[in-house]
Amino acid sequence: MAGFEVAGTATNLGLLRALLAHPGLGNGALHTGFVDEHLAELLDTAAKLETDGKPAPDAEPAKEPARGENPAGTVTAPLAGVVVELPVTVGTHRAGGGTLAVLEAMKMEHEVAAPGPVTVTRVLVEVGDAVAEARRCWSPSRPSRPPRTTPARVRPDLDRIRPDLAESLERHRIGLDEGRPDAVARRHDSGRRTARENLAELCDPGTFTEYGALTIAAQRRRRELAT
Repeated sequence: MAGFEVAGTATNLGLLRALLAHPGLGNGALHTGFVDEHLAELLDTAAKLETDGKPAPDAEPAKEPARGENPAGTVTAPLAGVVVELPVTVGTHRAGGGTLAVLEAMKMEHEVAAPGPVTVTRVLVEVGDAVAEARRCWSPSRPSRPPRTTPARVRPDLDRIRPDLAESLERHRIGLDEGRPDAVARRHDSGRRTARENLAELCDPGTFTEYGALTIAAQRRRRELAT
């Protein structure tokens, strides 16, 4: 009853078998967050099932480090998800904050950033892998730190608008009446008001805020923004 043969595509049969073999399934201990909380243990059991066809009940499940820990210099996944992009290989150098991978979870994509200047010495995951939170994914080597120097104080330009803020402001503007003068004029010529003018009559000043202009689909990395 436990035999399967699926050719041509990867499956999660190992994970499902590990879940069915877990004693919590029979005593009612499972809940909606069980898989997320025990994913590392289930994946370890699944690997043993693929090796010898049966779980090893006396074996100690592999323990993953808690979030934020970095054992033996490894970089870990910040959350559970599926690896959808892996732009690094052995020898790849990343500055602090540089992207090591992209994980997809709940239809959202999350970048995994290098914790500092690193050179990848070992990649422990592949595209398509389901990884648990805090799973070890990369082994980097860090260059020796240069002598610490005190940087000169730079007076910030309080009038400067950051590029990301400028983009946000522009996205809001082009969707408002002030950014659509021709459309507003046509509306007025027909003797009607715009939707925002109607809302202004219904809401107190400053109480209605629009966010629709900021909405971008999670597939931005796989599709052109214009589509």
